[in-house]
Amino acid sequence: MALTYTTLAAIKAEFASLVEQQYVTDSQDQPTPNDAIFTINGTRAQGSINGYLARRYSVPVVVGSYPETAELLEGVCTRWAVYNTLATRSTIPKGIQLLHDEDIEYLQGISDGKIDLPGVPIGEDPEANPEDAADWGVDDGDTIEEDGYRLLTRDGMGGL
Repeated sequence: MALTYTTLAAIKAEFASLVEQQYVTDSQDQPTPNDAIFTINGTRAQGSINGYLARRYSVPVVVGSYPETAELLEGVCTRWAVYNTLATRSTIPKGIQLLHDEDIEYLQGISDGKIDLPGVPIGEDPEANPEDAADWGVDDGDTIEEDGYRLLTRDGMGGL
């Protein structure tokens, strides 16, 4: 699955700027976050965002055609990916929770028609490719593994 609203580098940079390194995202207590988990959480964030946007817009939004919207969606998606990453391992710091709540309020405003995405046509977008919509969710074939080790397990996550 491709990240369309953000990048792995953006998620990692946001994570590093918002969270102390004690909140690593892999289950093996390595000192650096795990790219596979960042990527899957970014993909999940995109799916959630598209759920809000789909009430009024073709999804996924073709961000290359709408630079102002691209910047907005990158920020929301990147923060949401960091939020998702932390939600699997620890208590969410208050500042990150507040940002997440603001992002949801913003997306709800878009969904309800109170806010418009800059430049994006409401309804069917002639730039959109419906086949790309398959990439905004997680399908049954996805696993999060690194070197044969399954990362999201009850034992690996401290016994949920």
